Amino acid sequence: FLLFGMAAYYKSDFSGEQVSVARSGCSLGNIPANGMTYFTPNACGCVTQLRGFQAMTGEAAPTPMAPARRLVKQEGSPVALSAANTPPAGPIAEDWSRQWRAAELETAPVTAGELQLVAVIHQHRLEGRRGKEVVWSVTAGGRISARPVVLGGMAVFGSHDGCVYGVEAATGKLKWKYMLAPAERWVGINGQLESAWPVYGVCEDNGLVVASAGTHVELDGGVTVAAFDAASGEPRWIKHLAKGSAEIPAGGKGAKIVAHSFVNSVPRIEDKQIVLGDGGKKGGSFAFSPQEDEKAMDARLETLPEKKKP
Repeated sequence: FLLFGMAAYYKSDFSGEQVSVARSGCSLGNIPANGMTYFTPNACGCVTQLRGFQAMTGEAAPTPMAPARRLVKQEGSPVALSAANTPPAGPIAEDWSRQWRAAELETAPVTAGELQLVAVIHQHRLEGRRGKEVVWSVTAGGRISARPVVLGGMAVFGSHDGCVYGVEAATGKLKWKYMLAPAERWVGINGQLESAWPVYGVCEDNGLVVASAGTHVELDGGVTVAAFDAASGEPRWIKHLAKGSAEIPAGGKGAKIVAHSFVNSVPRIEDKQIVLGDGGKKGGSFAFSPQEDEKAMDARLETLPEKKKP
């Protein structure tokens, strides 16, 4: 087969598929080696794509975790411990600061009673602070790149380990953890290991906490979105958003390529809908209602945009 800059995979009869997860710089093409396909960074917006240097594999996704094992309830003991928030100088720390999703060292504070809740992003830690004093801290399994939601005395936050966490806002006691990522698979991202389905953050919607796990709707089965009860960690609804690659018919012409979808982000609420993606060239956006049928949502992702009239 031949590999072109926009990651179209062709067979000898010029049929194949168009993948919109990533592409290399214009006129460069992606590079097959070591059982993977490598992509270099680019700045164009011709497809909705992941950014940066990437190595992708055709390896099948691991077996999904059973639903009964996803929610872990526990009485975790908080620790009033805070490491230095300035990482040591060197190439690894510099690489962390280049990550466009989490270039800062800390998130903006969220008020919870007398405390300020701050995530120390690259050290995977959420702290409850009173002034300069760290009253409690809890450590997740990956970066915490967005502020928690405080609801009913609970602080709920997402982590790049693919999980959503619920802790008591006043004490930092870990009450529950839910694995929203479909399975365990770790990849190297900006000098750290993260889930292939990170949770970038959470938002509140009608008394529930909404989180999304994943990167791109064409990658690793897509993006999973769920709403949780803050007190118990029980999911109230779950949606799976996935988009297939475009099929190219024999001869290489007539493919219905939907080049733009969305790259996952911290969820937000706009016009009573849940919105994912940044809305720009970095990742597009997608809005839906929790009442919408999952198949209808995926059909919208697969629908060609209407042509603009001249």
